[in-house]
Amino acid sequence: MVRIYQARLAAMASLLRSESLFRTRGYIGGKWTGSSTTFPVYDPATRKEIAQVADMGSAEGDMVVEQAYQGFNKWRAFTAKVRFSTCLNYIIDDFMICSPRYSVVRAKPPFREQLPFVDIE
Repeated sequence: MVRIYQARLAAMASLLRSESLFRTRGYIGGKWTGSSTTFPVYDPATRKEIAQVADMGSAEGDMVVEQAYQGFNKWRAFTAKVRFSTCLNYIIDDFMICSPRYSVVRAKPPFREQLPFVDIE
């Protein structure tokens, strides 16, 4: 059983090292947005430069605030039941992804086996 979890952890670790997850631009309004200037990011352990990332300014900050305002207006149009269900689904999904790692460390069964049946609808 522990070997299975170790294999899952190794697979998750290799995904985290994937270049497809590494971004150097800002995510605004559902799009990756760059800027004309960048700044370096360093690995604290080796002090080597990892990447040059977008140096966002006030214009990008205004875009973020506008997008957040629009998103909030869409979100508040939903009923409390739908908002609760959506949040709960995100929480459960996060636990499903992380539970094998926590289970190995704590020697407990995976979260999926501990999860009580939840029916909101």
